[in-house]
Amino acid sequence: MSTYCNACKRAGFIAPRGPRHAGTGPNGKQWALSGDINVCGCSPAPVFYAERNMSMSFTAEESATLAENDASSPGSGPTSDYSEQVLAASARGSLIGYPYVIETSAGAVYSGRIEFAGLLPRIFTDDVTSYTVHWGDDALAHEGWT
Repeated sequence: MSTYCNACKRAGFIAPRGPRHAGTGPNGKQWALSGDINVCGCSPAPVFYAERNMSMSFTAEESATLAENDASSPGSGPTSDYSEQVLAASARGSLIGYPYVIETSAGAVYSGRIEFAGLLPRIFTDDVTSYTVHWGDDALAHEGWT
């Protein structure tokens, strides 16, 4: 969801914070909830507060399912002590659909296109490691691109 920040006078977008129910809001767009982050030119990024004070709640069973799904993500689990996630943002326009390849020093490769929230896959590792993100044409030319 596109936003405009009155503080820095830049366009931005909402970065979801926390779990979501599947689907979209009444306007057909991804949910934007109070507590989400407004990614713009401000540092730190401001917290978004929905005009209608929208939020989501989950039953204990739903919370357990969400936690279970997180634990079954590739590379995650009790032995993964470290994790990191890149948030891609641009003050000049949308990055939706922009190609990327993430290559870890351990040899794992993750590739795809930036989705609405701008979040690339969370990388889980058992120890401290580094990674490289290849963007655009560099990503498309990378042997790990799929």
